[in-house]
Amino acid sequence: MSKTILWWNLLRSDDPRFVEEAARRGIADLRVGQPRFGSAAPEPCPAGRAARDRTEGLLSERERRVFDALRTPKRRQEWLLGRMVTKDLVRALLGTKGEAPLPAALTVAAAEDGSPYVALEGAGPLPVTVSLSHRAGLALCALVEAPGAPLGADLELCEPRPAGFAADFFTRAEVDSLPEAPEQARWRSVAEIWSLKESALKAVRLGLGADTRSVQVGARGAPEAGWSQAELELQLPSAPRRARGLARWHGAHVLTLAWLGDGRAVAKSISE
Repeated sequence: MSKTILWWNLLRSDDPRFVEEAARRGIADLRVGQPRFGSAAPEPCPAGRAARDRTEGLLSERERRVFDALRTPKRRQEWLLGRMVTKDLVRALLGTKGEAPLPAALTVAAAEDGSPYVALEGAGPLPVTVSLSHRAGLALCALVEAPGAPLGADLELCEPRPAGFAADFFTRAEVDSLPEAPEQARWRSVAEIWSLKESALKAVRLGLGADTRSVQVGARGAPEAGWSQAELELQLPSAPRRARGLARWHGAHVLTLAWLGDGRAVAKSISE
């Protein structure tokens, strides 16, 4: 069976490189969000060779224009964090091939359907697929070395949801699978299912414009190398019937990836 590597990278808003870059661009310090429930300290975010570089000249000219048009500090922080985590991952991957473009030579932009892509100055879009997510001071980027690949990534925080949330957005089987107690276990399960749904809908380029009940999250296995596998069943005209989901906890955040392509998917960080 073929194997596809899903490269991934995380970046926290309290990372010293990001704090320096944000301060240079006039963004106030916005702390990493914390859930209502206590949790162990998160593991360090993966960092490759490119991720340890200083970020002088992080943004391309096109990106600087977009950044200057953003109005709120929160949106500026999230947008900048997404560019940094993506460029760290792309540069680390290119570094394994003997290429070392400067961060400003890369542009992270949105296609017509809203999905992100990465372009290299003088060469155009790179033959990769990326998916981005940010939540409460943490940013995730996933990458596959193929253009237009069915990849989705999402981040969620373990926190209480409004009454009726699961009944409105989950299938009956998913609602029945939620533990009644303890409370933290229930909200962790809700966050994981919701995030896997978002990842799958990103992979088919629909996002939350589609009915979230069109993706059903099945049984989730025990973690292997930090990631647990989940079977996803999709009821969408443009998607395969079944797909692979992966989930990993990072402190109070859950990271999820969805792969709708053929064969087995393996998540690998840029530091491995």
